[in-house]
Amino acid sequence: KNGYLLRFNNLADFFIDHSGSEVVYSPQPGVPAHSVRHLILDNVIALALSLRGHAVLHASAIVTPFGACAFAATSGIGKSTLAASFQQAGYPTLTDDCLLLESDGGSVYGIPSYPGVRLREDSLSLLGAQHGATLSVAHYNSKRRFAAGPFATGRHRLSALYCLERPHGDDEKLRDPRIETLSGHDSLVTALRYLFCLDPHDPSMLVRQFKMLEHLLSQVRVLRLTIPDDFSALPRVHEAVLSDLKARSQPGAPALH
Repeated sequence: KNGYLLRFNNLADFFIDHSGSEVVYSPQPGVPAHSVRHLILDNVIALALSLRGHAVLHASAIVTPFGACAFAATSGIGKSTLAASFQQAGYPTLTDDCLLLESDGGSVYGIPSYPGVRLREDSLSLLGAQHGATLSVAHYNSKRRFAAGPFATGRHRLSALYCLERPHGDDEKLRDPRIETLSGHDSLVTALRYLFCLDPHDPSMLVRQFKMLEHLLSQVRVLRLTIPDDFSALPRVHEAVLSDLKARSQPGAPALH
């Protein structure tokens, strides 16, 4: 096969060659350039990197004094808002939506992406962002791109991967965030859910992905972070995450297995 065709209906087609080193695209008539740019930055590049053997998670990430941490979630849960609120508190954003991982000397590092976060109007208002200081993400998307605040440069060691969830069922009235350690099996299944993979039917690609996940899980804590469905809880989420990271960075903290 010569490569892969990615079709975003009524928007654009992208062809990625078999090595993941070249992308050719053809937008539909009338689709603005900034919408194509969004598709490339936040979808196509991540999938091309997976083809080249890299691990890329659908996650935002920040840098703290206790190492970097990532927030993985499906769209709409609030990972970008959470990262942006940490940024406003002085913790640099490493990435907004796609986290490229790199291993070196036994550790796993997060690689910074372009400086910017994508937020809805309510999140922008929460952060005090002026509409004029933002840019449209895409003509079919209500989010705005916001590039103010501290952004990380250089790679940073990843200390934890928090998988975000909103409360449901008996937890719907949850007021305080809850952090839970996942079992080895649940860590694998959860991390796999957020991994960009261009071709899940390619055996060699799957082998590479699972090897990368195996290394990630041997070095990085994977936890479930349930956050209240309320902006006023963000300071408590900050406190819970930073306390958890600090505790896990102390000498004598339980080793990973």
